[in-house]
Amino acid sequence: MRAVPLANNTRLLWLLVVPILLFAAWQGARWLSDDLIWADEQYSLWVTGGAHYGPLSPAEIFDRTIIDTGHPPNYYMLLAAWGAFAGWSEVTVRTLSWLLGLLAIAWTYRLGCDAVSRLVGVIAALALGANLYFHNYMHDARMYSLFASVTVICLWLYWRIVSVRGSGRTQIAFTLSVITALYTHYMALPMLAILGLYHVLSYLWTAPERRGLWWRLLAGLIIGAMTFLPWGLGPFRQNSSAESMAWRGGTDIGTAELLAIVPHLFANRGWPLVLLIGAFVLLEFLRPARRSLIGFLLFWTGGTLLLITLLNAVRPFVLSYRYVLMLWPAAAVLVGIGVSRMAQTQRFGRALAVIMLVVWVALIFLREGPIDPPLWRGAQVTLDTLERQATAQDAAVFYWSKPFDFNDNVLAHYTDAHNLDVPSAIIDFQLGRVNAGDVTIDQNRYQQNAEAFMNNAPFVWLVLGTGLEPAPYLTVFEDTLDNLDYHLCGMVVDHPDMRLLLYRHENAVGERGFTCSV
Repeated sequence: MRAVPLANNTRLLWLLVVPILLFAAWQGARWLSDDLIWADEQYSLWVTGGAHYGPLSPAEIFDRTIIDTGHPPNYYMLLAAWGAFAGWSEVTVRTLSWLLGLLAIAWTYRLGCDAVSRLVGVIAALALGANLYFHNYMHDARMYSLFASVTVICLWLYWRIVSVRGSGRTQIAFTLSVITALYTHYMALPMLAILGLYHVLSYLWTAPERRGLWWRLLAGLIIGAMTFLPWGLGPFRQNSSAESMAWRGGTDIGTAELLAIVPHLFANRGWPLVLLIGAFVLLEFLRPARRSLIGFLLFWTGGTLLLITLLNAVRPFVLSYRYVLMLWPAAAVLVGIGVSRMAQTQRFGRALAVIMLVVWVALIFLREGPIDPPLWRGAQVTLDTLERQATAQDAAVFYWSKPFDFNDNVLAHYTDAHNLDVPSAIIDFQLGRVNAGDVTIDQNRYQQNAEAFMNNAPFVWLVLGTGLEPAPYLTVFEDTLDNLDYHLCGMVVDHPDMRLLLYRHENAVGERGFTCSV
């Protein structure tokens, strides 16, 4: 295939980044307020002293980070500052990740533009800005948008220095980006290890007159790594077996899953796109002018994924694909290179490139969204109703999502925020709780725990998320209520997102703002 030149007038291509950012902003903002916070988001609030958990001083936040979390402190400090400025509602705490996600998209354009061309930068921004998995973490009150932003800035600074001889300030900025990455997420260790390995190997093809610059960059990497030693050898190591660090005895994600599912998620669950675009990336790699950059991006992206996979095989720790989300920007630039090369191919090249991008974007709307189901509006109505009608003699049982994601800490977060006096519990009663898969319930033990919790309450309130599939917990709990002589009064709240049922014991006296016929 012979490449044909594109139009030379590309100075205004950067304007296409604006609608891409607006689209990503819309996609990320759609869920800022639709769902309840989940377990990790509640943990972010607790560590930073957000909402009703604080306020905390920076020293107190740092102490909580050291003692109770395996993550470095950057995100928590930034979230604390953001919350003090913007407030602590679900929307505001997630807006920080939303803004950082937009920053990652913009800097992905910058990397593609400065390293190759404006066209590659625009396509790279589209590949990241139209990624369903990335959108999910643009509205998650965790550090993953920050980590992706810091990573792409670090890569951009590195490439800028080695390609155009960055100034001393640029080299200082690179060292600071290394330090920032390390203190943002512990997955910076493998990604910077691969960057360091690439840099060491690059000595073989570095011209003698540029080796002074090579040594300065190596010094920046070493200085950045040394600044992490107090954390890496201190609290990070002390918490290495803690549940909060995800160093748990097993993992649901193995070697095959990591290598197969990560590209699938990156391509909006359309892995054939990766194969087709990747073929054109390799064709572009054959051009001497592009070989250095493509080799760098392929080495870093593939090497980081392989190193994480190897470490996970030796000692399982990867519990979610979000751990490798920092690979997305560099992979998006590779998409930009491949689609740009595709567009330069004779005959149907440009048409094929357009089709690839249209399919990439269309898959967002053909795949299942990140929120299943949206819960917050129904939860607000339900909690307000409980606050008005439930009493301290009653019991409230919540089955509003999977118990692992919405654990007792999340429940306490909402009941404390609404000043609920009614004793409340997740429907699993801490029995049979697992990360994923089927749940096996010992019915006798479950009934004993349920009976102990309800403690002869005259009324029991059952909160049900409407989008949940039938599950053993609900069936066993309903049988338990029947065995304990509770009878359904009716549905107090019937919201599209959530329902509130009221059960009355046969010996109960009085009402709860709802007339029972039993």
